[in-house]
Amino acid sequence: EDYERFVGAKEMVAFYDPKNPDDLLRHPIIGPIISQNDTAIFTTEKDGTKKLRLNPYPLNVRGKMGSIEVVYLLTSGKLEGSPDDDDFDIPTSWRNAIAPIKPLLDQLTENHGALALLLGKDIVDGDNRGYILRALGRALGNMGYNEKLYRSDSVDVTRDGGTPEKAGQSPSHPDDIKEQIRKAVGNVALITDLTVPSRSRELVNAFREGDNVSRIQTLCRFLAECPHNLLDCETFVKVLMELHKEVKKLNPDTEIEIYGPKTTDRSIPLTGSLDKLNLEVLKAVHAGSQDAETGPFMVRIKYRHPDAQGQPVDLLVAKCVMQDDGGLCAKGDKAVDMQADMTGGAAAAAMLARMGEEKPVQNLDIVFGVVTNGVDGKSYKVNDILTFSSGVTVKILNTDAEGRLVLADVGGAALKLLNRE
Repeated sequence: EDYERFVGAKEMVAFYDPKNPDDLLRHPIIGPIISQNDTAIFTTEKDGTKKLRLNPYPLNVRGKMGSIEVVYLLTSGKLEGSPDDDDFDIPTSWRNAIAPIKPLLDQLTENHGALALLLGKDIVDGDNRGYILRALGRALGNMGYNEKLYRSDSVDVTRDGGTPEKAGQSPSHPDDIKEQIRKAVGNVALITDLTVPSRSRELVNAFREGDNVSRIQTLCRFLAECPHNLLDCETFVKVLMELHKEVKKLNPDTEIEIYGPKTTDRSIPLTGSLDKLNLEVLKAVHAGSQDAETGPFMVRIKYRHPDAQGQPVDLLVAKCVMQDDGGLCAKGDKAVDMQADMTGGAAAAAMLARMGEEKPVQNLDIVFGVVTNGVDGKSYKVNDILTFSSGVTVKILNTDAEGRLVLADVGGAALKLLNRE
């Protein structure tokens, strides 16, 4: 019945201490299978110790362990670490040890599969095992992030004065965004220690917490680093819609509302228009980009837990500036990496993804404005007088102060929506 936890898992990775391979051979379930292939899997040293022939070693166990078809034996030393360490993380030696299974993780991710992990009893022990398992979960989850998603592997080359050719892979396609969303919602990896049943649930929970956090962090980082030509206002709203579809399957109490311009593509079903919410300042910030891209938008992520009826609603307000060139008060060469000015929206998306794993007993609204602060003849100007959704007026002294303007405008609109309810 222990293998009921591995529903959907086709692969297992078994970690064990290379100094004590007999630990794995004595395992009540895997041990008999490994023993049948002892000479093929291990070499015996002169001192009698056993050494794994390959690291990792794939062992075909189809039909012998329920849904699991292949067990990958992987040697590594004992996990160590303390919650008292500064910025506690998995040791470098362990990062190097799990690196060989990254191709396996990538393959499972592409096939929407699950992975079971088995730790030998000498791998995790002591009072720090909960902290260590969280770190292991973070390390495995972070393997889903590709550092070169938006870059070629090598420099462009030009032959005979012709069109530059990519020597490596071409930049990421927007469809990769959807794949990153899928990675962030739902566990790809499970973990247990079948040799110590009383600890199994503790280890599972600790690992899942670290794994979940790493996937959420990876999604947030992915969105923040995505260049504006691949992720503009409208594309980001569509990303949020796709993310919500996945989260809704796990947590039906989540809702998403989108307010935008009347010219919005019909593929984005609007909850309401910006005009009805009097979001004049939000529109002004985006005015210099409106001919180049659709927007702006106000997004409201609404969560009401059934057991939190009658409790107040916690309101989080964020800015999501997909690209911040500063408006007419242009940043110039300081605009490098300003696509990351949408990190508030990325964090909101990460919180939405987290709701798919956890179902906090609370009422929550996350509201943010999705804009691009570009430069155009229609841009709002210094000394303009604008009116927030709350009715308060503001004099623009710097068009590169768009963050506080967006926060104030959507914050006022969010309070209006809450008061109506």
